[in-house]
Amino acid sequence: MAKKNNDVGYGGRTVGPAVQFKYEKGYLINVKTNKVMDVSGGKDAEAQKVIMWNKHNGANQRWRIVYVDQFKEQNKGLIEEFGLFANRPFYI
Repeated sequence: MAKKNNDVGYGGRTVGPAVQFKYEKGYLINVKTNKVMDVSGGKDAEAQKVIMWNKHNGANQRWRIVYVDQFKEQNKGLIEEFGLFANRPFYI
């Protein structure tokens, strides 16, 4: 059985996505653990590690999604459960 791009296989069977995130009020939240992406050490510097940490409202846990396409209909394709748009390229 062929695996999908973000699926993890164990013992020859596919078990689904390894990690899912939702974007909510500037935070990237792990759906399973409810931890947020956090720049380790709280430093605003190049090459800092990004880790998962308990939410503490620090600036090192806030993220901005920037879509790279020029899409006019701002609400079309929004997946409300995850706070992201389907099939639109973005960077963080």
